[in-house]
Amino acid sequence: GLHRVMAAVGGWPTVAAGETLKPGVSDPRIVALRARLDASDEGAPLAPGADPQVYDESLVEAVKNFQRRQGLYVDGAVGKGTLAALNQSVEARIAQLRVNLERMRWVFRDVEDEMLAVNIAAFEAVYTVRGEVRWRGRAIVGRPYRQTPIFKDRLSYVQLNPSWTVPPTILKEDILPKLRVDPGYLKTKKLELFDYDGREVSPAEISLRKGRGFPYILRQAPGPENPLGRLAFMFPNVHAVYLHDTPSRELFAQAERAFSSGCIRVENPLALARLLLEDEPRWQGSALDKALERGQSQRVNLPRRVSIMLLYM
Repeated sequence: GLHRVMAAVGGWPTVAAGETLKPGVSDPRIVALRARLDASDEGAPLAPGADPQVYDESLVEAVKNFQRRQGLYVDGAVGKGTLAALNQSVEARIAQLRVNLERMRWVFRDVEDEMLAVNIAAFEAVYTVRGEVRWRGRAIVGRPYRQTPIFKDRLSYVQLNPSWTVPPTILKEDILPKLRVDPGYLKTKKLELFDYDGREVSPAEISLRKGRGFPYILRQAPGPENPLGRLAFMFPNVHAVYLHDTPSRELFAQAERAFSSGCIRVENPLALARLLLEDEPRWQGSALDKALERGQSQRVNLPRRVSIMLLYM
């Protein structure tokens, strides 16, 4: 309704380009920023203080609210990303809402009582039980040239201290070119080499001549440098996609979190694992923590198969 009203009166105000606007600064563009946020009703009192050009606390809260609603990094500063979202036309936003509503109409026809949903566009994962949000975490998804697929499946087990088998795409595009340049690359990255019979192979035994196949499996043992971190949430599927922890937790702080090669890294996975296993007597209290501390890879079947949905909203 608000969007249609704004479209009828010519749209909301725009904010001119310039340096990042940060709390406390004084800038003539602050007047336009306040008017823009007021037009879309971001929920904070936006009456200007003694100086309407000063970026005051009420405006900071309105900017943060706008950033949350748009799936942006919430820091209260108006940089390039936030400015672009502010200046998106109301007509474009209406079209976006229509597409999302149509997707929701098809996706949520049969909403289940328990569900884990990953919104790829918003870099966020949410676990709900009977409509109540029990867990929420930021997510890191596939890079644009290795898109995370969109589908529905069921979580079946949690892998503690997972080993990582290098997927074919990463092997071909990332690792083999580096290995041809640096024969010691596998040792540096602590990658172990196996043939298809499971026999460990020395890097000195293999041939990397172009045109020949690579009939080997590369695997990294569990440990602090393992790309999967300490936990992986498995739902075996043809896309070989799953959710997992990560040792690179600093990436969660960035606004555009498209760094992975197809799988989805989630924030605070231990809290999610505890919720999924809360009805299992064996995993009460500190049992999960102790199992993780042992460092041994272990499969833990879920007491029920939980629906997981990968969406782009």
